[in-house]
Amino acid sequence: ELLNTDGSPAVAQQTHLGSDPLLVYRANVDGEYLLRVANVTFHGSPAHVYRINLTNQPRVYFAFPGGGLAGTSQDIKLHLLSDTESDPLRRTIDFPAEPGPFVYRDPQLDGEVLLVADNSPNSAETEPNDDLTGAMNIALPQTVNGRFQTITDEDWFQFEAEQSQQLQITCRAFPPGTPALPNIVVTDASGKPLTESRSVSSAEGICRIKWTAPETGSFCVRARDLGFGSRAGPNFLYRLSVAAALPDFSLSVASDNINIIPGEKTQVDVSVQRFGDFNGSIDLEFDKLPPGLKLNNAQVPANAGSVKLELDATADVLLSNSSVRLVGRAMIDERTVERFARGKHLGVDSEGVSIGPTTIEQLHLTLAHKPLFRLFCSEAYQYAHRGSVYPYPMEIERLNEFTGEIIVQSGDRQNRDLDGVQIWNAVIGPEDTTVDVPIYMPESMHINVQSQSQLYSQAFVRFKDHHGRGQSMLLVAERRNMMRTLPPVVKLQAVDQQVTAKGGETVKCRLHLERTSNFPGPMSVELLDSGSNFVAEPFKIPGGASDVQAAVQVPAESIPGSLVSLVFRAQGQLNDRIKIITEASVAVHVE
Repeated sequence: ELLNTDGSPAVAQQTHLGSDPLLVYRANVDGEYLLRVANVTFHGSPAHVYRINLTNQPRVYFAFPGGGLAGTSQDIKLHLLSDTESDPLRRTIDFPAEPGPFVYRDPQLDGEVLLVADNSPNSAETEPNDDLTGAMNIALPQTVNGRFQTITDEDWFQFEAEQSQQLQITCRAFPPGTPALPNIVVTDASGKPLTESRSVSSAEGICRIKWTAPETGSFCVRARDLGFGSRAGPNFLYRLSVAAALPDFSLSVASDNINIIPGEKTQVDVSVQRFGDFNGSIDLEFDKLPPGLKLNNAQVPANAGSVKLELDATADVLLSNSSVRLVGRAMIDERTVERFARGKHLGVDSEGVSIGPTTIEQLHLTLAHKPLFRLFCSEAYQYAHRGSVYPYPMEIERLNEFTGEIIVQSGDRQNRDLDGVQIWNAVIGPEDTTVDVPIYMPESMHINVQSQSQLYSQAFVRFKDHHGRGQSMLLVAERRNMMRTLPPVVKLQAVDQQVTAKGGETVKCRLHLERTSNFPGPMSVELLDSGSNFVAEPFKIPGGASDVQAAVQVPAESIPGSLVSLVFRAQGQLNDRIKIITEASVAVHVE
């Protein structure tokens, strides 16, 4: 969110690329602006990582059409993200001679666009083609770049086919991240449906139809978005390809990450999509495979749709991260055809896209160290008072003769909101196998409700591998820390919610400690650092006492009229295991 200097919202245009927000603003006045960034739930953790790209260059939103014939020059319109209606920029782009996706960057603009060089001619959908009578004629082979611009927009395309001719018809949203979810239907000349495909029914999000013409004549393809009647826009882009079903194939793997441990084996599931009448075997090979790795079972048998590759690592292989490509080679029409496997990127967002280019043929190969330990605990519920630090017992099983220090901390990922609960770091000393992990249950959580918290801890170590190189390892606990809350045993309160003082003065803040019979002991009180330079010496509340005053020094440079919130924290021991923490806030108005 963009804010003006006074904190009011600045009227800016916002859209999204996948899950990533894009914002554009034309400054109406000179001055400072505030960019406020938060998670959608306003919660955070070490795993909530973000990056801001800020520029005064025009931002490319999308390109249309998104492809062209390989080895030719094509006119492309670059649509910009703008706060006003603007005409797209026209660019003549040289498409590479080798078919495949490529990234185009304009030096005068921010961002880049993904384009495709095709084997077949490309055309752009032309309106009106919203019904059978207005169907756009296409000659085979052809790739049509289209878009669903209105909620009732459906696109019809007519083509000629001969009896028994095999055709491959595909349709996909393009580029990745566009909101389109196309569905296609093949009809006869009268509009009678013959076969159909839905993008949401495919793991790849691609409509695929392998179809044989029942007779010689005219046929049509109708393309429509899944949200027909409810959503559309100029960025609902797709690419439709209709061509003879030539023999070919494509390869894919479930993830772009492959992990293997020295001295062990790992399997890689490879899926094969066959086109035309190709049913032959496919030889598989990794390029740039690190030394010490061997590929077993490196062939997809004839007629098979998948294979499990096996990677074998020697025990002394060097731990490393590298990028590799998995290439498949097959003989088709007496020539060798090469295709690279594509892996789904799991680390960006739910749509599998991000702001920036994505190299979909690069697979990330990690040679990881053997596990050094297991972290686990009992999942039986532990009971702790709100406003306490509970020592949750956890165990470590050391593996592979590891005896070093282990740090236990809060897991980066949790299966539910932490509700303010914090897992404080705990150190397991060399050769120790147990530890009490301190879990802070804030007094403000689960107000008037006995609820539960299911927490995940993780453990972190640094060590040297057998090659003497520094390594680190992080492991999530196999079981959860299960907590149920009890009412607080003590509560620190501010007698005066607001006090008034001048800069340079000392102001008295009256505090009251509301006790239960469970907590008669002393507490130490300190003023938490608020960054405002207010100072108060720590003091104690004696056992059994309830009313105290804190002397706070107001900075001389305090701004008159300002209101500063101070937080006092009191700490004590319920017993030799449980620490109690309670806080109170006092607002200081500077005269």
